[in-house]
Amino acid sequence: MAHVAPERRGKPFLILTVARAVPNLEAKGFARVDCAATDFARADARKSWRSQICSQASEGGRADQDRLEQTYGERPAVLCAMAEAVEGPWNGRDRG
Repeated sequence: MAHVAPERRGKPFLILTVARAVPNLEAKGFARVDCAATDFARADARKSWRSQICSQASEGGRADQDRLEQTYGERPAVLCAMAEAVEGPWNGRDRG
């Protein structure tokens, strides 16, 4: 079960991606949102997302990754790669 902070309940789960990945994500049920209308308008928010999702992608076993995929709608490693395509490589130390 995923925990959603009270202030995030009822709000969309935002991911950071590149334009070429949008059609595949839309096929999985994601909807396009303009980053300028979200926290991702700020560079620190984009870097924080990249660090958080890449950290999750680097930890845990297959069962953990499967659970995160069920929660997020995509594997953490795929979300990490998308975030890195936008914000550059994750350094492996910063956890967001």
